[in-house]
Amino acid sequence: MIHFFPLFDKNAADTAYGEAIRAIGVEHRIFANRVNFGHNSRLELIFVALPRLAVVAMRSAWRSLVQAQPAPDVVVVVSDIEVLIFAFAKFVMRRRTRIVHNTFIYTTRPNRWVEALRRRYYRFVLGHAQMAVVHSRVEIARNRKLFPGLATEFVFVPYGLTVDMRDIYRAEPRRPGQFPDLPLLVAAGRSGRDYATLFAAMQGLDAELLVICDFEGAVPPVPEGAKIRVAHNIYSHEFFRALHDADVVVLPLSNLEISAGQTVLIQAKALGCPLVVTDTPTSRDYVQADVDAVTVPPGDPEALRAAIRALLADPARAKALGDAAAASFDRNHGTQGFLTRLVEAVTK
Repeated sequence: MIHFFPLFDKNAADTAYGEAIRAIGVEHRIFANRVNFGHNSRLELIFVALPRLAVVAMRSAWRSLVQAQPAPDVVVVVSDIEVLIFAFAKFVMRRRTRIVHNTFIYTTRPNRWVEALRRRYYRFVLGHAQMAVVHSRVEIARNRKLFPGLATEFVFVPYGLTVDMRDIYRAEPRRPGQFPDLPLLVAAGRSGRDYATLFAAMQGLDAELLVICDFEGAVPPVPEGAKIRVAHNIYSHEFFRALHDADVVVLPLSNLEISAGQTVLIQAKALGCPLVVTDTPTSRDYVQADVDAVTVPPGDPEALRAAIRALLADPARAKALGDAAAASFDRNHGTQGFLTRLVEAVTK
């Protein structure tokens, strides 16, 4: 018996997520909640978002490890707070349930004292999880090096998701940006992004750029006179429409060691968008260079500019990349495939 705790929708069991788990045929229960992680400051994260998550996790642990019959063999959670709360409930109830920390991403900090405290804290967290799922191969060795001696098993499972109304978006005509005579570039996301390099690449590039990021601190100041818009409140339907409207979706990445940008990358693939992506060890698990995306070296605005300019000048190549990206999504990155691989990993 596996218990799942998705946090994106209270009705997750009635979405493609629930359908995928049922199709696998594994004995399971879904305890779904919707938790808003939106925050514009670290204080808001600490005093609003995390307490909200803790309350949800306590309720879920009670329902799963105390009330549910039979008790689960495995629980799959997605945050450190949930791991600790479930570990406490497991100890109190004397359960033998295995705790799986799905989507474990560890970011280092430049301050050595902060880093030492974080390393100790996450070592404690991982000590209570029997498995940690990562979404790039390079993170397995990295985590083993960062947390030596732990019994926790690190497992690579390629990420996957569902884009609702995908076919409808793809069938709709593209909308122009604020400058209808210019091609539209779209970049999105907050974690591990290198918007400074992208902004530098825009110099001398005859195009408009829309950056979608829900955290102001992740985006540097826009150069004066640049045809760059930054939007902090584009979500759901409008977000997917914005990706679809792009002549090119650009994913500039700064962190070379950990998973970053995979959600936006996969969403863009699902919509058949031509992609330019920073070549990192983690992005290589999700794209084939010059097959379903154009890749560029990290931190190189000239190479990024040249790649974008070449793609804009060759619509046939852009369409071929977009079609290959959509086919790659169908083969590798849908919810069904992701959850099938996840269940295989936690039940082996």
